[in-house]
Amino acid sequence: MIEAAYTLSEAEFMEAQRLWCPQVARRVPGYWLMQITAGIFGACFGWSLRYQPFPLIVASILSFCSVLVVGQWRKKAARKYQYKFKNESLEETSVRFDDEGYRDHKANKCGGWINWDGFSGWRETPRIFVLGRGVMFITVPKRPFSSEQQEQLRSLFAQRIRNNA
Repeated sequence: MIEAAYTLSEAEFMEAQRLWCPQVARRVPGYWLMQITAGIFGACFGWSLRYQPFPLIVASILSFCSVLVVGQWRKKAARKYQYKFKNESLEETSVRFDDEGYRDHKANKCGGWINWDGFSGWRETPRIFVLGRGVMFITVPKRPFSSEQQEQLRSLFAQRIRNNA
């Protein structure tokens, strides 16, 4: 059994978001409408520059550029929104990992328990572990754990979580 307490930072959450859900912008409403619009303008642009009126050429170029810029902005906005939505992550969390699963508890709130079969995969970076549950995830910073405990966690995750990620 491994226990620790931590407060998740915004940087750690953003890192986990990028690691577990790199294509988060595709899940945001409006993504496919933007892609179809860009495709139509791109097709018009590609047919023949010689026969297109100048305003349509300008509109096509502006549309393509706006899709790139807005797409990047939406990724960042989605991550910030999710962090604000999960503002309970700012509170200190006590966690326990054992052979049965993951348990957490936040002060003045109820705790939770997830059996290892409830996770769809796990990943890690030098600063965090990410336990995935479909499109949802749990971020566990490495800083409260010693290197020996981190190795034990890595081994536990490898044995208990089927990695479908």
